[in-house]
Amino acid sequence: MDWRYAFGELTIVTVGVLIALGVDQWNSDRLASLEEATYLSRLISDIDDDIIGLEYQIAAVDQKQESLFRVADQLRSGLVLDHLQFFQDIVIGANYGWNQDTASSATYDDLIGSGNFGLINNHGIRILITDYYDSFEGGNNRIEERETDYPKLTYELIPRATTDGDDGVVWERSVQPNLPPDRIEEIYQDILDSNLKALTTAEANFGRFVTAISVSQLEQAKALRKILADYLGTLD
Repeated sequence: MDWRYAFGELTIVTVGVLIALGVDQWNSDRLASLEEATYLSRLISDIDDDIIGLEYQIAAVDQKQESLFRVADQLRSGLVLDHLQFFQDIVIGANYGWNQDTASSATYDDLIGSGNFGLINNHGIRILITDYYDSFEGGNNRIEERETDYPKLTYELIPRATTDGDDGVVWERSVQPNLPPDRIEEIYQDILDSNLKALTTAEANFGRFVTAISVSQLEQAKALRKILADYLGTLD
């Protein structure tokens, strides 16, 4: 009877240990799933920021292209009726000529830096996330390679006003106000004596390229956002 009793106790202990291990594993899996969901939500939020930024950028570059068209037309015809508006179009034509917005990568950088990228269980989705950030950076690098001297020249030619944006950034998107007539004439003559006409064509080509890259980035951002949101829904 003693050995049967001992065996029964051993069985109870073994079963208890297995149950405890199972509970621990369940808790571990549950915590990992919660972390995965948190990271996915953060990634979606970052991509939402990218989408907003890209949509704004595409609209701003459209405005840039319209301004460059007017500048090129007036330089070609030599007919400038409103010098200050002409100057303003030149300034707007420089928008997004200096640098481009980068992808919002705080969550992705955290995942890579912490070694937690594996918490995203779906291997295919991990590949898509990596491709997105690599592609975004690659697109910006291609844009940077094509930057022209137009923005720098306009910065040298036209005095600008500074304004504080709601985001705390200082902007220089407007011509300095209250320019005296003789200064306006001087600026206009400097423009005619410069290489701005040729650079306007180059900057317009550059703007079209920026739009093409931005549209591609936007499409990829929207597609990845949907995939992540759908996958997150399966974790609920």
